[in-house]
Amino acid sequence: MGVATFDVVQASAFIGADFVTQGKTRFVRPRTGLGQGGQGYSPQAALKTLLRAQALATADQNDVIRLMPESATYTLTSDLQAAALVWAKDLVHLIGAGAGSPFGSRARIGFAADYVGTGCLFTVSANACLFRNLLFAVDVASANPVGCVNVTGERNVFENCQIAGMLHANLDTAGNYSLRVSGGENYFRHCVIGADTIPRGTGDNCELLLAGGARNMFEDCLFVTMAEANTHQFVKRAISTTDRSTIFKNCQFINFDWVAGGGVTMLEVFDVTASGSPGGFIDLFRCSFAGAAAWEASSGASGIVRADNVSAAAASATSGGRALAVTGA
Repeated sequence: MGVATFDVVQASAFIGADFVTQGKTRFVRPRTGLGQGGQGYSPQAALKTLLRAQALATADQNDVIRLMPESATYTLTSDLQAAALVWAKDLVHLIGAGAGSPFGSRARIGFAADYVGTGCLFTVSANACLFRNLLFAVDVASANPVGCVNVTGERNVFENCQIAGMLHANLDTAGNYSLRVSGGENYFRHCVIGADTIPRGTGDNCELLLAGGARNMFEDCLFVTMAEANTHQFVKRAISTTDRSTIFKNCQFINFDWVAGGGVTMLEVFDVTASGSPGGFIDLFRCSFAGAAAWEASSGASGIVRADNVSAAAASATSGGRALAVTGA
């Protein structure tokens, strides 16, 4: 009876009444959690790893896993993976405890420092999962890993998360990315995608790789980077991949192109190959960019990127600041 009372009442206080469901709530404390024993039903008897927590979760029951940091120092609060982690159970949700900033949440998921594999850190093959208040970060010294988060499933929600790949100079490799999306109808809200602490772009990489899916949406998201080559882009979309529309609403794209710090102004925000079939569009509503010359370079405009008349570009100022040019009403 005690466990049932905790699940309903205390989980509601931790997570919100929208998560009082038929499922179970489990807790993970990477620093002091238990090993393979126990079920993780309370913070006092928390599990040690997300791998164990997901193994115990039941698909399709709205089980909730809470990742609980115990320090402001990331090395003491991260769930570090020895291998690529695949989130494969539908309707199993992962929520980070903490202050709730979209930048650098202490509820952090990364690779162990000695990881040298080629896999993506976190692949979501499941459907209809919620991820909230988390930091996904790839910062190992090995040049082998490709990708931070890869969403192949559908109808998942990422809220208040930072997804940051290529956090080491050695990871500036061709094909690398912070976020890849190939599933459909996924929703990203109030997220930070990318990082502006490590220069990237010498390799042919990007912050967001659109590789398929229809009706994916990014709302109130911040895309950040520090390009060291003007051919770097925030977003890449290959031919014949996305369908219908990929929507960006109230999103900002900011490249830290301070020359003295090693940054350069990018030629374009989007690298989009002219569509074959399916013929998906990229639609921008009230979006803006800084540290780039255009949404798309005029020499290679695809006709796929469509901006409303209030989505503005930001021009460089001689002081190194930015002047926002707003068009439309």
